[in-house]
This record gives sequence, C-alpha cells and structure tokens, in this order.
Amino acid sequence: MNIKYSNGTVTPDDVIKFLSLTDQSDGIIRHVILYREAAKKAAELGLIIPDEDLQQYADNFRKMHGLIAAEDTYAFLSGKGLTEDDFEHFCEGALSIIRFKEHLSDKNKIEEYFVNNRSDFDRARISKIVVKDANLANEIIIQVSEEGEDFHALARRYSIDMATKYSGGYIGEISRKTLDQGAAAKVFNASQGDLLGPFERDGIFQLILIEEIKKAELGDNVIELIKERLFNDWFSQIIKEGFEISV
Repeated sequence: MNIKYSNGTVTPDDVIKFLSLTDQSDGIIRHVILYREAAKKAAELGLIIPDEDLQQYADNFRKMHGLIAAEDTYAFLSGKGLTEDDFEHFCEGALSIIRFKEHLSDKNKIEEYFVNNRSDFDRARISKIVVKDANLANEIIIQVSEEGEDFHALARRYSIDMATKYSGGYIGEISRKTLDQGAAAKVFNASQGDLLGPFERDGIFQLILIEEIKKAELGDNVIELIKERLFNDWFSQIIKEGFEISV
C-alpha cells in the first residue's frame, strides 16, 4: 500500500519512520497488537461472533462515518486503500475485544477483584485552597474552623490555583490515585465537612475541604471499570517485554 499525491508517493515505511521519530508510533502499534491478540485469543477459546452482531457493528460504523449507501462505503474504503475483507476483519477484531473482555470478567472474577481492591473505587468530592504561605494556610484554617468563615469564599479570595479559584476551590469527584499517598489516606478516612491540611509540597500549601465521601459499591460503573482493568492486565502480560520495529 502506498499513498500517492500530486508530487510523489509516501510508503508505509515512510509513515512508520515519521511516527516513530515523532513519538506517535507506540500507541498505534499497541492498538494493532491488541486487536490481533484479542482476535486470536477469542478464536482459540471458541468465542463465536454472531453474524447479526457483526452486521450491527458494521452498520454503526457506517452511520458514524456518514456512509449511508453501499457506494459510499466502497468509496470510503477505496480512498484508504482498503478492501471489504479489510473492513470485515476490522469489525471482527473490535467485536473480539468485546467478547474476550466479557470472557475475562465473569461475575465471580469481578466480585473477587472488587473485594480485593474495593478502596481503589472509593470516590471523594473535595474543594481546595492553594497558597504559598504556611502562616496564611493556618490562618485560613482558624477562620473556617473557629470563626465560621466560608471556605469557598476564602478560596476565591486567597487561592492561587487559577483552575479552581473562581469556582470556590471546587474540584469535584476524585479517586485515591488523584492524590499523593499521604493526602489520600487522610482524605478517604475523613468525613463530610472536615477541613484537612495544610499539605506542603515544593513550597506550596494546600487545604482540602471534604464535600462528600462515596464508598465504593459494585454497581454498573464499577463493574465496567473492573472489566477494563482485567482486560488491561491481560494485555500488559502480552507486551510486558515491549516491542521493537525492525528493518
């Protein structure tokens, strides 16, 4: 396959070299390997993709790309140097990923993973004030805790974090991984309304107000996150030694 334009031709080798030198190749190569290995594993396990599912996936793809008539699809594929077989293999690969992901994450595996990693799925809604002076941080604590001042008003007055300053310091919902280990332990062991800190890092002092702590439950959102993790864990083993591009 070559890419032709008015003044010449670009080869696949040219594309790979450019992507590699601009640090764009790894993500694309990982995705190609993912499609190939998931399809291979699904076939080994006998995970059959019904024709109607394949047709539905292809129809959705065409709708998403505005390919209403069959002629539109042929022109789309031809313009990219692809055949109908290429398109069918792509759809099969995408559905293989879905089927194999479901195989890896049956009910028992999901429940076991949740029990062993429940805290990973806890969430907290927080607001923060960020200042450069320890004395000011401690003064704000006194104003909120002892004098009844409004934390969010003080955030708008004093915080140097421009991303949250004008929303009263409100960050929204976060996971444990959003914070460093020390702050995460305190935040997720706190209660609604608690004011924590100051947490110091590189001369910057942060105060955190706990708006809400949401302990994890095995609902639909968490189930989908666990499925994704189990699938990513499998794929990480496939490419644990990385990959290289050879001439």
